[in-house]
Amino acid sequence: VVLCRLLQKNKRFYYQKSHFVSVSSMAYRMKRNGAGLASICILATMVLVMLSSTTCLYSGIEDSLRTRYPRNITVTAYYNRSPESFSKENIAALRAQLLPAVEGAAPENVLDYRQAFLSVILDSSGEIHSDSTAKLSDYEKVCCLSLIGLDDYNAMTGGSETLAPNEVLVSGLRMGFSADTLTIEGGPTWRVKAQLTDAVIGGERSADVTPTLYVIVPDLDTAMQPLEAMAERSGGNAVSHIWTYAFDTQLSNEEQIRCTDSLGDLLSGIRRQDADDAPSTIFYEGVASNRDDFYATYGGLFFLGIFLGLTFMMAAVLIIYYKQVSEGFDDRKRFQIMQKVGMSRKEIRQTIQSQVVTVFFMPLAVAVVHTMVAFPLTRRIMAMLNFPDSNLFLAATAITIAAFAVVYLIVYVLTARAYYKIVE
Repeated sequence: VVLCRLLQKNKRFYYQKSHFVSVSSMAYRMKRNGAGLASICILATMVLVMLSSTTCLYSGIEDSLRTRYPRNITVTAYYNRSPESFSKENIAALRAQLLPAVEGAAPENVLDYRQAFLSVILDSSGEIHSDSTAKLSDYEKVCCLSLIGLDDYNAMTGGSETLAPNEVLVSGLRMGFSADTLTIEGGPTWRVKAQLTDAVIGGERSADVTPTLYVIVPDLDTAMQPLEAMAERSGGNAVSHIWTYAFDTQLSNEEQIRCTDSLGDLLSGIRRQDADDAPSTIFYEGVASNRDDFYATYGGLFFLGIFLGLTFMMAAVLIIYYKQVSEGFDDRKRFQIMQKVGMSRKEIRQTIQSQVVTVFFMPLAVAVVHTMVAFPLTRRIMAMLNFPDSNLFLAATAITIAAFAVVYLIVYVLTARAYYKIVE
């Protein structure tokens, strides 16, 4: 309607014979049956989003599986009884208990690190505040802060980095960070020695969509003290003390499942310990044990996407056909009147064809715009479902748009025949 009004205000354009008839007819159609066009637009958008996302998820299922499980087997222990329980000695004791259960797996690509983890407000200047006082305006500043010791970082990367007592290395995951210093509220200020080009844990393929700043500190036990003091003063969330042990293995899927089950039996006994130096919570997971459930879930989403996509497409086709038929009967009288006032049959047909094409393809164009505007949000939802490849999703969306446009064109040709048959 807005487009028609703008064209009508352009006198030089509007008062040309063919344009006057076409624009006036379009304005009449929009007023009379704009809801039908809006319905087609919404249904087309739903078809594009459903088909592109679920097809992409299923075709990239192995990448999604690896994103969800960066290593074949993972053990995660939370030491939240007290900061003292999070000592290297206690973790070494737990590691010694686990090793007999995994020795036969010949672990490789091992991740073995401690981290202090807390949700914070991070200003662009590098100042860190508790998120317990966050306001709505601070939403974009909220992120997760993960402190990792330099010794664990060097062990994971095989590097030999060195840091002065007041220096840190930083790496942002799904966030930008450019400050030269980091300052904990009420605590010390660290100088950022370097920005790491590779994310510390997982990288952009990580399933975690939360913006996270990884900070490599000279000594984790010393660095997490001011973080704990800030959390205690604010009365907000406490610092999470997490130890992660994860590894790949060349074992077959069946052997990996047996190894994971053996590890689970061992951890069940550890969970029952109630000592102050024992982990408060401990989890384990294996990619082989969860592969069937993963495929079943994504296969179900794929079937649902195809089913709903076809359902929405059928609904759009029925609305299009109804519009063409109903408007054909309305336009038949106008067609006869235009012939009586002197327009040739050829001019009338060109005018009607231009009008029909414009009205018919406008919902498709708007649906494509809606899909592209929603792409960043849809991409984030895909990341929550462990899909890591933005370029592949963009390509799948483009292919889906092209395929749907072909189907849309075929529907137009078939329904336009019914329209012209009624009008003529």
